[in-house]
Amino acid sequence: MHGAAAGDSDDPPAVAGAERWPRGLLAVAAAAVLLWLLVCWPLIAGRQTFFYRDLFGHFAPLKAFGAMQLQAGAVPALNSAWALGQPFRGDPVASAFYPGNVLYLLLPFWVAFNLHLCLHWLLGGVAMTLFARRSGRSHEAALLAGLAYAGGGWMLSALSLYHIVAVAAWWPLVLLGSLRGGRRGVALGGLCCGLALLAGEPFTAVLGIAPLVLVAVAAWGWRRGVVTAAAIGVLGLLVAAPQAVASARVLPFTFRGTHGVLASQAETYKLHPARLLELAAPLPFGAPGRPATGSWSQSVVPYTPFYYSLYPGAVATFLALLALRRRPALAVLALLGVLLAWAPGISGRMLTSLVAGLFRSPEKAIFWLALAWPLLAAGGLDEVRGGGAAAGRRAMRLGAVLGGTLLLAAATVAVATARGATTFEPTLPRALAASGLVVLLAAWALWRGLAVAVVAFQLVALLPLQPLLLTESVTPYERAPPWATPRASGSPQRAVLPLEYTYPAWQSGGDAEPPAARARRLAFELGPVPGVLFGLTYPLAPDLDGMHHRFFDYLLFRASQDDWPRRLPWLRKVGVEAITASQPIPTGPDGPRLVAIEPWGRESSYLYTLDGSAPAAWWPRRVTTAANPAIAYEQIAADGQRAEPTETAVLPFAVPHAPDGLVRLLSSAPDRVEIAVSGGGGVAVVRRAFQPLWRARTGTSALQVIPVDLALTGVVVPPGEHRVELYVSSAPEWMAAAVALATLLALIVLLLVPARVPAVPRWRTAPPP
Repeated sequence: MHGAAAGDSDDPPAVAGAERWPRGLLAVAAAAVLLWLLVCWPLIAGRQTFFYRDLFGHFAPLKAFGAMQLQAGAVPALNSAWALGQPFRGDPVASAFYPGNVLYLLLPFWVAFNLHLCLHWLLGGVAMTLFARRSGRSHEAALLAGLAYAGGGWMLSALSLYHIVAVAAWWPLVLLGSLRGGRRGVALGGLCCGLALLAGEPFTAVLGIAPLVLVAVAAWGWRRGVVTAAAIGVLGLLVAAPQAVASARVLPFTFRGTHGVLASQAETYKLHPARLLELAAPLPFGAPGRPATGSWSQSVVPYTPFYYSLYPGAVATFLALLALRRRPALAVLALLGVLLAWAPGISGRMLTSLVAGLFRSPEKAIFWLALAWPLLAAGGLDEVRGGGAAAGRRAMRLGAVLGGTLLLAAATVAVATARGATTFEPTLPRALAASGLVVLLAAWALWRGLAVAVVAFQLVALLPLQPLLLTESVTPYERAPPWATPRASGSPQRAVLPLEYTYPAWQSGGDAEPPAARARRLAFELGPVPGVLFGLTYPLAPDLDGMHHRFFDYLLFRASQDDWPRRLPWLRKVGVEAITASQPIPTGPDGPRLVAIEPWGRESSYLYTLDGSAPAAWWPRRVTTAANPAIAYEQIAADGQRAEPTETAVLPFAVPHAPDGLVRLLSSAPDRVEIAVSGGGGVAVVRRAFQPLWRARTGTSALQVIPVDLALTGVVVPPGEHRVELYVSSAPEWMAAAVALATLLALIVLLLVPARVPAVPRWRTAPPP
């Protein structure tokens, strides 16, 4: 991977020249931006939203909580709306320290949420274009690389992954910094690396180290290249120091940090080798947006894959194949990405062991392919343009073979489908035929020297990926659901358990429902989108990223396996006030009460209330001990059916406890709870998830914080009257923020002040390798 300009010189690339962009190419670029604007305008105007999969399942509730806290001037350690207070700023995917969060201070929530996705989508295309141009590619080849990267299936899939799309946007600029080298190049790379780390997807950023080293070594040689890459990485970590410190504080006691991920999850998200067909054909096995049972060809992908498509455009694949032999480093990077994502012969258990259980999606390694393939395509275009008639004929032959093969495959699959001899998607013949045709047209344009037309055909080849851009009207999510508003029977219920939103699932169903309809129904059933925006809390919210405390995760797992009579004591312990479901659940004199039924499509939604739930803080009448979490769970599940939730507290060890204590809640915030306690001493229970981050004090005296009732928080209080403060210190993050700010200012100065002696990469004084 080499280019024609690097270092701190402001001169344009030597190979690519300083010529202006051709008018026809400007028209293609304008068309691409117009297409981006057509997709994004309803989103940034606040009329629609991206919603599919993890966006509503995980990210929107996180960002809603973070936005409300940021408006209050805080970036809390704990998310009090989620499972009684699980890590927030320490959870990397919350992107709690990302500078882009300022959008939530200036704009309505849904506008800011979608603007993050749209701007990073655009930035990814621009960044890859700039990097390819700096690498010595022509204007046409650089734009083609930008289109293949930003318009390909990998990036469009990342639009449903709030954190990965940001890493994808910044990483080409990290590579650009390593290619430029010198003081300003390292500063640029370090700044962009820090922003990528703050965006919150550490494993994708770690995967980016390999292409970073590859670019730096190709430009500067092994010794200086490794030093350049290391400097960029260290500076990036310093910029992202607050996130690194916050995550380091919580990871050791999370489920992921102690138990890792499940082997079954790692086994699921492996790349099926048949999906390599997606490099040449758009969506040959189907597309998301339909029920899971009909989204993909079941014989190939029986589930929604992590990345919905690998397709970078048929023209890009055609050109990349032309460049494979001449650019072995990029070819090897792409191949290794495929092999790591496929992980042939490696079981899920072995995968989790190899990565210490911190990583569960081998398919993320496709990042290498997503970076390398557009650059290979750009190299292939310039090779043919500079290789004379012989190169043109070679390209025409390959184009004819590839295009003809795709057309023949389309005809074969169409005949087989008509005879019922295949289970492939009905759209496969059309996808293959369209790809074959556009490849033949691009090969002809390349043979005739019409490089701008080749880029235009690449843009056209990306249009079939439009089904990956799933959007939904924001109207159902801008207002509080009807069941969350006050009713004649009393005040609204704030602590909710939507059974549709449990993991492991407490009830079956929903898989055959279209995703948009399911999202709207879950919103009606007091789901976290938009429930968090309207003050609802979710005491038993699922652990979708392995960041819950391991005790709480154990509670979620056991409750999912139990029956309703044994669940009810736990529901009352954690404060559940309302339950919503798409199917009836058991009721009784001491159980949930059905208060509303609402028809929903062919089914109905059910609202139940649960009386007698525990208050925010209390003094148990007696305490008992349990040697391990399993015994603690059993004691509450069994004994709790016959007693009030505040009657008994289960402790991990014996503590002297007087039964006559009183507790009164004085104030409550995500990282701070104040209670007034009086009595003969013992354990006061606060209905917050136990976290080792918690500290307690009364006046200047520190108090002991212990886990109570398996997953709740207890404070050991001496006899007498006390004002007890339960809090989480922010001092480590503040110190890290000071380091990050100093580093950031230094990098900005380095970028603004020109170097006296430009850095010169090795290939400017010797032939490229």
